[in-house]
Amino acid sequence: MTTAIAATAANLYYNQPILPLLAQEFELTSGQLGSIPALTQFGYAFALLFISPRRCTA
Repeated sequence: MTTAIAATAANLYYNQPILPLLAQEFELTSGQLGSIPALTQFGYAFALLFISPRRCTA
């Protein structure tokens, strides 16, 4: 479980070194390019808030 969590958290930052290559290949503007890491972070936060199991106190 620790490995899975570490890989998921590290995956948030794997796209940053290749952003210039993505911009060149797909002819993205700086605004479009900036949305890639932003959407990745928002998706991770969404998963933490809504998909992760919650502890019920009854």
